[in-house]
Amino acid sequence: MEDASTIYFMWGLFTLLLCILAYRILSGLQIKDTKDQETYGSTDRQSPGPISSPNLPLVSKIWRNEVTIFANFALTTFCHPGLITAIPCRQMRSLEHDQWFQTILLTVYTVCDVIARCGTEFRFGLNYRNIYWTAILRLITVPFMLFCAFSVLSSDVFAFLVVAIAGFQNGYCASLCLIVVNEIPELTAEQLKHCGRISACSVNAGLAAGSVAISIVSARFKL
Repeated sequence: MEDASTIYFMWGLFTLLLCILAYRILSGLQIKDTKDQETYGSTDRQSPGPISSPNLPLVSKIWRNEVTIFANFALTTFCHPGLITAIPCRQMRSLEHDQWFQTILLTVYTVCDVIARCGTEFRFGLNYRNIYWTAILRLITVPFMLFCAFSVLSSDVFAFLVVAIAGFQNGYCASLCLIVVNEIPELTAEQLKHCGRISACSVNAGLAAGSVAISIVSARFKL
């Protein structure tokens, strides 16, 4: 199982690197208007220049938001599913058979995640300037999940509570950080297009980083 998980996460990282390489290659290609060439019979039409790449002014405007996106999605794969399924059943012994306890934990996480995604219209003062607080709040939850996984002092009821909070945070924080980055008023329409591409890279990089991190923790502590 550990070998299969490692291979899965490493393949995900390879896929991410391949996508980044493909994007860089495509960004350097020129666009030809084949339809106009067929209509006017001209082969001397100049094609547009290469697709412009994000510039430093854009990066200086959005880098904090992109770091927040990266952190949120790294925490997503660090906690789910690896850390959640490592939480043992301690009191509810009837749920221990066939890993029903872990299955219910995952279900609780997913349900809370979905519910929270429907509530991103409620901002609670969060915006593109202070969205980094979402990553900080989620980071505070991680020690409690580790406590549930490792400490014999933890209880099953506490584990359900912590996992529910983690699921709600994932649905709300991860979704909101992707929304507010597009609300930065200084961004032009062209910069917003590049912003979406950068955000997609931040999401995938975060997912890969979280997967690698939990793989290392799992190998170190035999989760």
